[in-house]
Amino acid sequence: LICADGSPSSKRIFPMLKILSPAIKGQITVAWVRTPKADFKEISAAKECLNEAREWLSSCGKEALVLELHHERPLDILSEQAGDDSVVVMGASLKHDLVRRTMGSLPIRMLAKTKSSVLVVKRPPVGSISESEFICKEIG
Repeated sequence: LICADGSPSSKRIFPMLKILSPAIKGQITVAWVRTPKADFKEISAAKECLNEAREWLSSCGKEALVLELHHERPLDILSEQAGDDSVVVMGASLKHDLVRRTMGSLPIRMLAKTKSSVLVVKRPPVGSISESEFICKEIG
């Protein structure tokens, strides 16, 4: 289950996914959770990112299920979708340490909500495809 919303942190996932893709068997699910407070710009960026993710995965020979979910609490619905036998892939936001310590990071909060493994991607590995090879428009 790949969390992709068009943000810079979600874009970091795809270069790592390129490296891991030969080992992935079966379907890959790409998901975005639309909250009630999502604005037009955020919705447009996420939908474009989901479409690009589907096309990119297809060009890599991988079957992709793309989900646009609706929920007030994204982590709740994502953990439900993941079940207990998935790997949830999330990009690290690389927020300031103070923010992570006071509010917690999304991947840490996801670990508490799911029985699935959580893979956090911090940055593209050296020598992998660049972020420009998989472009999602940034939000904001």
